[in-house]
Amino acid sequence: MAPPEDEEEKVEETPPEEVVDEETTEEAPSEDKEEDSEEEPEIMEYNFIRSGRIPEEQRNTVSLIYSSYAQAVSLSLSAFLRASVNVNLIKVEQQTFSEYINSLATPTCICSFDMQPLSGIGLIETNPSISFPVIDRLLGGEGAAKEEARNFTEVETAIAKKFVDQLLTTLDSAWKYILNIHFSAQEVQTNPAFIRSVPQQEVCITITLNMTVNEDATGIITICIPYVNLDPIAAKLGTQQWGQYSIKQTEAIQQAHHRNFSKIELNLSAILGSTDLTLLEVLALEPGDIISLNQKAKNPIDIRIEGANKFKATPGIWGKFKGISITSEVKGE
Repeated sequence: MAPPEDEEEKVEETPPEEVVDEETTEEAPSEDKEEDSEEEPEIMEYNFIRSGRIPEEQRNTVSLIYSSYAQAVSLSLSAFLRASVNVNLIKVEQQTFSEYINSLATPTCICSFDMQPLSGIGLIETNPSISFPVIDRLLGGEGAAKEEARNFTEVETAIAKKFVDQLLTTLDSAWKYILNIHFSAQEVQTNPAFIRSVPQQEVCITITLNMTVNEDATGIITICIPYVNLDPIAAKLGTQQWGQYSIKQTEAIQQAHHRNFSKIELNLSAILGSTDLTLLEVLALEPGDIISLNQKAKNPIDIRIEGANKFKATPGIWGKFKGISITSEVKGE
């Protein structure tokens, strides 16, 4: 028997309240998904090439070493070039070997070096803006700044290697209280692209120094050491370890200063006297003429060091040579 008509309507109809509840229930999962998406952590890119970070403490120690090196090499180069040389540390940073090579100019003077007893090699580079003035100075010139973008000749490359030898000799002393490392120059190149002795993605410590000669010529010196070379002494590169050596190194630097200053040659001149002549009188001079000076024969003469009056002296003869006998010091000059 068929059910009544009103009962069929009750089964098919759904109360409005229940419809609202079902819609709310259907919307809830989508809201949860939105909340989940907002809470997801930000995805960071990971650089597999530069994954090996050099500890900051070790970089700080290397900075201290090369700050001391800058002071010491300023003095050693002043004696070596017989000029006023100032070297300052600019920065110590981590780079891959390819980043370092790509940052260098072409041509430049770049030399590989051994660092015995540690394995591996490092690189030291002096750019043309400082290399050419140094070469000029070593050849007897004034060492003035030169705007030259040209290749190095064979002679210039050989002289530049002597400059690098001097830089590395002082570097031995800078590392002395960490380890007795002997830095020895090897091959000199003028094109960084030819350097293939270190893997391109090797993590390196690079040191950048600024060098000035006679307040005229200025250029950059860079040093690159693969971090793997320093692995055997990594424990000694902590700042606490360095603190134990700082006093001793300060004393060593003072001794190096004294040693380097003592090698500097100064010009000393004995001034017998002077006078003024007219151009006509100068043109009329000939052998046998006698010129009267402004100094009396019995008066002491001036002794000048690098053009500054420092002493009074009496002229005379010492063996087969003319000589002077210092009588007094000139104060306040």
